[in-house]
Amino acid sequence: MEEKNLAVDLLEKLLKDEVKARMKTDVVSEKKYSDRILETLRKYHNRAIETAQVIEELIKMAKDMADDAEMAENQG
Repeated sequence: MEEKNLAVDLLEKLLKDEVKARMKTDVVSEKKYSDRILETLRKYHNRAIETAQVIEELIKMAKDMADDAEMAENQG
């Protein structure tokens, strides 16, 4: 159980850092992803969702961020 919590903490930190790094000029996207991360973690801390679900959601967010970054790069 402790290892899963470590995975959640690590994914949270990585995503928050990634949001800050990639979204410096896009305040709206930064707010959107930050809010999604915080909402997911709020549910986790309130025991509304399991650790595995948090990890899945954070991974999905990372993929969405990568897709958005790729689309923004293609559009200039």
